[in-house]
Amino acid sequence: MPSPPNADRITGQTRYRSGWFGKLILQVEENVSFYRPVSSGNPSRMVETRWRDARRGDLYLIEWHERQKQPRVMPTTGSAGKRRSAA
Repeated sequence: MPSPPNADRITGQTRYRSGWFGKLILQVEENVSFYRPVSSGNPSRMVETRWRDARRGDLYLIEWHERQKQPRVMPTTGSAGKRRSAA
């Protein structure tokens, strides 16, 4: 199964927080990349992990990550799958 767009940004980790008026809000963890400035010596690409409030499209990505974690079961063929007659 091909990965959905931006699947590499979301790590699949989730948490909840309480918003105003006791509303429960789902948050997702994502990797954000940025470049370190040239003035600090060697410019390089940095990756930072941060939490943000989930959007509707993130629910599909979370479900995709959960499916990737599950072990794949291959169907077996042979005598174990056949039923014996009651004769």
